Amino acid sequence: MVKGNYIVTLLTAVVAIVYGFPLCYGAYMDVTTLIKAGKEACFTEPIVKEMYTHITIHGRDIVNDEGLAVVIKEEGAEKPIYEESNLVKQVSVSFTTIHGISVICCITAPKRDTYVAVAIKSGADARDYSIIAKSTHLDPVDAHLQNALDEFSAFHKAQITGSRSIDRTSKKAAQTYHLLIKFSIANSVFVVVSTLCFIFYFRSFFLSKKVI
Repeated sequence: MVKGNYIVTLLTAVVAIVYGFPLCYGAYMDVTTLIKAGKEACFTEPIVKEMYTHITIHGRDIVNDEGLAVVIKEEGAEKPIYEESNLVKQVSVSFTTIHGISVICCITAPKRDTYVAVAIKSGADARDYSIIAKSTHLDPVDAHLQNALDEFSAFHKAQITGSRSIDRTSKKAAQTYHLLIKFSIANSVFVVVSTLCFIFYFRSFFLSKKVI
C-alpha cells in the first residue's frame, strides 16, 4: 500500500510539473515597434481570468490626423473590448478579464510607416499608485503598502488556484492507479486461466494418445 501511495504521489508531481500552476501574478509588456504603412501588428499577452488589465497605446509620429486602427479583445470573446478606426492620440484602456485565456491588441498603421508604443499590464503592475497617492493624498509608504497588498492578494489567489489544480490532478492520478491495478489483476487471472486450460488440454491429448 505504501508503494501504491508513492506511485500516486509521483504521478501527481509529474503532472503538476508538466502543466504548472496558472500564472496569477499578472503580466507586463512594454514595447515600441515600427509598423509598416497599411500593415497590421498584433500583440498577445496571456492573462488569467478576473485579472485587472491596463493597456496603453501611443502612435509616436501621427500626422495630418491619419491615426491608427486599434482593436483590443479577449481571446474567446465575441465582441472587442475597445475599437477605434482613427486613433490620433494616446489612449489608455482598463478592464477586468472574463475568459482568462489571453488579451489581443491589433494595430494597423495609416498610409505611412509609424512607430507605436504599446504597454500591456495586469494585476498589481496595472495600477499606478503614484497617481493614486496624488489623488487621495496617500503617503508614499502607504502607496507602496497598497501595492504590496495587491501582490499578496494575487499570490494568495495563485495558491488557491494551484491547490485546486493539485486536488484534481491527485484525484485523476489515483483513478489511473486503481485502473492499472484492476488491469494487472485481470491480466494475471487471464494468464493463470489460460495456463490451466493449456495444461488440461495437453493432459487430455496425451492421455488420449496413451502417451502418459
